[in-house]
Amino acid sequence: SEGRAPRAPRPQRYMIDPAEALDLVIENAAAREPRVVALEESVGFRLAEEVGADRPQPPFDRAMMDGYAVRLADAGQTVTVAGEIAAGAAPVGAPARGSCVEIMTGAPCPAGTEAVVPKEAASRSGSRVVLPSRIALGQHIAPAGSECGAGQPVLKPGDLMTPLAVAVLASFGKVRVRVTPRPTLGIIATGAELAPPESEPPPGQIRDSNGPMLRAMAFELGIE
Repeated sequence: SEGRAPRAPRPQRYMIDPAEALDLVIENAAAREPRVVALEESVGFRLAEEVGADRPQPPFDRAMMDGYAVRLADAGQTVTVAGEIAAGAAPVGAPARGSCVEIMTGAPCPAGTEAVVPKEAASRSGSRVVLPSRIALGQHIAPAGSECGAGQPVLKPGDLMTPLAVAVLASFGKVRVRVTPRPTLGIIATGAELAPPESEPPPGQIRDSNGPMLRAMAFELGIE
């Protein structure tokens, strides 16, 4: 409201339009003080802080397929399976020329891995694997930091907290977040003709339906 000229006095029985009514509400609504809540309780609130990544995402070169971590020089060759890396396991040594490492989706690629060949694109017999003749550099690998770098903002003040936002912040170690509380609302239904919905209206009156409707709309929006 800064910089606005004072409003001219209105005649006593002046009726305002909805746009002016909304302006009056915005001008007079007080901002609510942010508070800190548990991450899983933040859904529906607006974030009141900027949250940055505490580490790169992904934090390592991540395999995007079940298959084999290989070197490009071995394309079209039969190589030996020298080890296996499951998701959550520490990476083993780099695959040497003439060998590969079996790897699962989400697992960290060994140092020196140049591509991941999906299982269905290779032919395995025992500990030997025939690789396809064409392998592209970096195929089926999500490089470390390819989604975001350490310190990069991931959510900003004003962003709506959703279940997906909770998942994002949890992946960066957040367990509590600063949010802006929802506004509170008072509903006043005026008119001498209105009677409570649970009553039997006397002659000349009708039951109040707008009040319950507005309370239901507020409830749907999470407003107290």
